[in-house]
Amino acid sequence: MANNYEQSTVNPTLSATLFTELELLTLAALGMQHEQSQNGHLYFYSEDPSWGNDIEVKKKMLNDKSNFVVKQYLDYIEENDKEPNADGTLIFDFNVEEINDDCNCSDYELTIETIFQSILKKKDCEEKEIVIMGAFTCDKLRMDEFGGFVTRITKVSIQHSGTYQMLEQMRNPKNQENQHDQ
Repeated sequence: MANNYEQSTVNPTLSATLFTELELLTLAALGMQHEQSQNGHLYFYSEDPSWGNDIEVKKKMLNDKSNFVVKQYLDYIEENDKEPNADGTLIFDFNVEEINDDCNCSDYELTIETIFQSILKKKDCEEKEIVIMGAFTCDKLRMDEFGGFVTRITKVSIQHSGTYQMLEQMRNPKNQENQHDQ
């Protein structure tokens, strides 16, 4: 049996002042960890996404109704009639099935990409794009077990491509006239 892995990094580092506690908790629940540097910037990475984390959201974290992430939580709470616990907290279970179902719904899309896009839209953010690059690896050298991906996020779009899509583009005769053998 082989073990498969996915690792990714985010470029550039981003100012910690751009993120709320709820945004960072949600990114962590979705498998995106971070480290803070001495200059106050956050370096985001995913060693191997750990889907299925529960997070505890304090009701006071949901006050800023103009925040994209807060809106998504409030929509989810309303749609699912969630009530806070006695201590004023709500528990959200981020398991793969729920996330995939929610991501297919245009009204509720809380993903790593949409959270980073909401950060780019903040008035204090000077970055033009955020790029996530990742690798798929395996502990056995088997065909089709290795590859990678890139996701480019701007204020207006989220673009994805992977090594398999790139290979298909290279094989497409229409693209060959723009390529040069070296």
